Order: sequence, then C-alpha cells, then structure tokens
Amino acid sequence: MRNSQQHICALIPTYNNAGTILDVVRRTRQQLRDIIVVVDGCTDDTLALLDTLDFPVTVVSYLKNKGKGGALVAGFRKAIELGFDYALTLDADGQHYPEDIPVMLRALDIHPGALIVGSRQFTDENMPGKNKFANRFSNFWFRLQTTVDLPDTQTGMRIYPLHKLYGLNILTSRYEAELELLVYAAWNNVQLVPVPIRVYYPPKEQRVSHFRPAYDFTRISVLNCFLCIGALLFGYINMYWRTVLCFGYFGLTMLLLVSPYTILFFAIHGNNAESRARYHRRMQRLAKHYCFMLSGLHYTIDNPDNIELGEHPSVIVSNHQSFIDIMVFLSLSSRFVVIVKDYVWKNPVFYFVARRLDCFPVSMEGEAKDVLIRRVVEEGYSVLFFPEGTRTTTGEIGRFHRGACYYADLLHLPILPLFIEGLCDYISRRQFAIKPNHVTVHVLPEIPYGDNSFGGNYKRRTKSLEYHYSALLHSNRIHVGVIGTDINALVVGAALAQYGYRVTLIEKQPAENGASSSQLRADLEPFSSQFRVDIERFLDNTRDILLFITRHGGRILTAQQITDIETMRFDRVVIDPSLQTIETLCKELE
Repeated sequence: MRNSQQHICALIPTYNNAGTILDVVRRTRQQLRDIIVVVDGCTDDTLALLDTLDFPVTVVSYLKNKGKGGALVAGFRKAIELGFDYALTLDADGQHYPEDIPVMLRALDIHPGALIVGSRQFTDENMPGKNKFANRFSNFWFRLQTTVDLPDTQTGMRIYPLHKLYGLNILTSRYEAELELLVYAAWNNVQLVPVPIRVYYPPKEQRVSHFRPAYDFTRISVLNCFLCIGALLFGYINMYWRTVLCFGYFGLTMLLLVSPYTILFFAIHGNNAESRARYHRRMQRLAKHYCFMLSGLHYTIDNPDNIELGEHPSVIVSNHQSFIDIMVFLSLSSRFVVIVKDYVWKNPVFYFVARRLDCFPVSMEGEAKDVLIRRVVEEGYSVLFFPEGTRTTTGEIGRFHRGACYYADLLHLPILPLFIEGLCDYISRRQFAIKPNHVTVHVLPEIPYGDNSFGGNYKRRTKSLEYHYSALLHSNRIHVGVIGTDINALVVGAALAQYGYRVTLIEKQPAENGASSSQLRADLEPFSSQFRVDIERFLDNTRDILLFITRHGGRILTAQQITDIETMRFDRVVIDPSLQTIETLCKELE
C-alpha cells in the first residue's frame, strides 16, 4: 500500500578512517546507489583512497576538522541540495554493518517520514564498558527531555527525513549533535522508530577513537542541562498540546454528556432493536464529530469496489494500529459491532456507551459470546474483529487469532477485510503524542462464504489472511518465498536477504526425509535466526504453495532462472531450489 521508492542516499562522515573507509563505502554501495562521504578535515590519505573507487561517490571535504556535528550538517545540506528526501548515516570506522541497511529501509517503508534509529545490541564481548554507561546515561537524559523511551540514543546508524530536520543552525559540533537531533525531532513531533541492528567492536588494540572522556563528558552534561530547560519552555508544550486538548475534550464530553445521554435515552425508549438501531446511528455521527475534532487527523476511504459498509451482516477484520481506530471504524457505518479489549469494556468513560453499542469484551468466551454474536447478526449488524488482539508498536502485522474466521464459518457469513494505515504514526503505543498524519482505510474485496481461495477451513483462512495483510503492508517491497526442505533453501534465501528482499521460507509437509514439521522447524530455526529469514508457513504440497503466492500476484521462478540477483525487481518471487517441474505446475494453475 505504501510507496517505498524514496529518494535516499547514504551519508558517511569520516575523520582519519583510512583503514576502513573503502570497505564501508563498497559494502554500502551494495545496498544504496547514492553515497555522500564527508571528509572532515582528514590528515591521512582518505581523499586519495576515495579516488580509487570504481563507482561514483559524492565527496564533501574541507581542511579544518569540524567534528561529527559539523560533518553531519555539511552532509545534510549537500543531500538536500542534490534533491534527496532521506539520508541514511553510518560510521566510517566499520562499527556498523551496511548489510543491515535493508532492515532500516523496511522500517522506513512502514513509517514514511519517521526518523529511523538503529538500536545496537549491547551484548558484544568487545563492547567497551564506557560505551554501555554512556548510552544508559544518554537514554536517561533523553527520556527526561522528551518523555520518549529509546533503547539507543547514541547510535550513528539512522535514517533522517531531510525535510524534517530541526535545529541545524544551533547544533553543536561534536558527538552530542546526534542526541540533539533526536531531541529536536521529538519536540517537533517527528516519529522516532527504533530498529535492531548489529554492531562490531574490534579488540581494544585495534580501535580508533576520538572521544575525550573528561572533556566530552563535561560538555555533554552542560548540554543536557540546557536541553532540560528547553524541554520545559518549549518541548513538552509543543509535543503534547494537541494530545491534551483532543483527549481532554473527548474524555470530558464522553463522561459528562454522552454517558448521561445514553442512560437517559434507553430509560425513555427502552432496550429494543429499534432503539438500539437509532442509538447506533447517533453514535456514528458522534464518532465522525470526534474524528473531525482530532487535531491533525486526516483520513480517506479507499473503496475501489464501492462496497456498501454494513449493507448486510458480515465478519469484518482489520489490522490494529491505535486505540482510536475503533472510533474511525464506528464513523464509517452505524451497522458495526466491535469486539473490544477488557480495559475499554470496564473503563468508566466508555462503560455505558460500549454496552449500548453492543460491544463485548474479547475475554468473553463460550456460549454467552456465541449467543450475543448470533443476536447482533440476526439484527443485521456486522461484527468487527481485530485478529491481532493487541495493537502494534512497530506497524508490522502481528499474529492473527482464529476467532473471526471461526465465526464466519459458524454463522455462514462473508469476510470483509479492512486495512488501515497511518494511525500508528498519528499516535503510537510507544509515544503518546499526536503527530499530524494522513490515515487511509482500504476496503478490500469481500470473501464470500464458501470461497476457499484463502483456505478450506477457518484455521488456514486465518493464516492466509495474516500473510495477505503482511503482503499489503509490504506490497511495494520485494518479497521472496523460498520453497524447500533442506539447507540449500536457506542459503538461497540468505543470499537474497543481502539485497533487501523480504525472505520467507515456506516448507513442504511432510518433509522428504520423513521428519515431522515440528522437527524440521526446530532444525532450521538456528539458520533462520542467523540469516534473518522467516519460517512462516507449512503447507501440504507444492500446489497449495503456488496457489498461496499466485493469489497475491506473485512471480514464480526456479533457482536456475536467477542469474543476476541485483537486477531482479519483482514484487513477489517464489524460488524452489529443488523442484524442476514448477513451471508445469504454474501452467496448470493458469
């Protein structure tokens, strides 16, 4: 659904890193075409080495060392001058792995306009103790200055949205500039998204460091004091005024007006089907009003098939991005009944409204739940499920639970998938501050009851829907399904992962060697972790696999057809290193 073709460059500031600069630039070139190297007053032969590269690199150089902050500012200005939208920064000393760039790009694909922050794993045996302390120290001050919790505020591997950079003119010149950039971004409601990355620390005798502990630590402490004052005078106010006004208005009107109105309405009209329908229509208008009043929320409906929402009873499924997506969906139709979390069901602000809107808690089980769902369906309502259960913190699609597909089968109802994007960037589970954003609700083609294209039973249908939503989220990101039962499949997948492919290992069951699916999964799990390849699905036979991929417009190739991985630009690819008859099967499917 998203446009992943962002105009992005790599930005590498360097100061006397002649021993590592060429290796870093060459490995970065395998991931990104455009590279800017800022030669920050180097006194070694860095410039001469860059001239030996056999591909073009933009070089910004000056004679006097300005520090990392000055180098970043020079690089950002050059990137903006060249028309880039984003700059991915990484260190020239070899500490960062350029092979992790695809992970950063996938996060940007989900959160366009965000500042993607690499999060180092602080378990490396060679990591200096002072680095761990410095990061904990920096994290504490950053949390105090912004109320945002980040696992790593000192990492140099980030993706900066160049048109959302703040404070460049007042940026300090040394290492602490990277912390300042994060603070200024948070104060201006730029979303900060942490992404796990690897880090390499050479043995002590091989390290090159320009950090001066006493002097630099004192300077950073003074800076943090000024930033705390800035947070009180500007930062907190700018971050939270929208949140306080919007949710203060929502909470007060719900508690003081809507809840008393609800009690009075049903006391006068009684609790019958006609009064409930009238109440639903009025609450739909109220939900539209609340969505209009939410500052910075602009949403549109993408409904290419002109499906009339709530026209007939159905099971509606949607991904879960924010606690306000319920309000957005209730504004679309008066014929929705929503399954809500227990805290919503018991919350004194929503208590009366949730019950009169026929919502029921996800914890309700057994016959009582079945009776309630049957009753609302018989009255012509659709039931809205969030199969993930818990709203996302990253924007990724979580594991789907089976309840929605189970009730669709039980009550012979069609399934209507809705896909919402942009709400986790508007207000996220991790950062409770409104960030103005555009939200889109996509109404997807309805799946009629008895349609087995997503699987023959509710368990398979649940898994197929989960992968369908994941494919929608990454629809502009290259996806590779590797089919096989041996380590060769993982080797192919690992090679493709280095070029930014999102790799899924799809296993046939039973395995050719007779191993059970659980045994096979256990055997492959260590390799999956090492190569960052997902083991997502076990299917009975190759035909099921091909149906699963081709249903989403995937391309199917044999390993022998792949001659130049770098030039492949398919939306979705299936590779089978062992099957020789896959093309024949494709023709059968057609």
